[in-house]
Amino acid sequence: MEIGSVHIQPMKPSQPAAPTPPPGGNIENRQPPPEPSPPTPPSRPGAESTSQSGIDVYA
Repeated sequence: MEIGSVHIQPMKPSQPAAPTPPPGGNIENRQPPPEPSPPTPPSRPGAESTSQSGIDVYA
């Protein structure tokens, strides 16, 4: 039965691992903004202002 307890210990570290994914999610959030960036240069300067508004919405 002691062995079972040892297995439980490794599982505990697994729980903290769950919160680790959220930080990765932040990276995904950063990816979306870069997408509008490329189309912005070809568009008129006014488009840049629109992009900023879009970012506010995401926030």
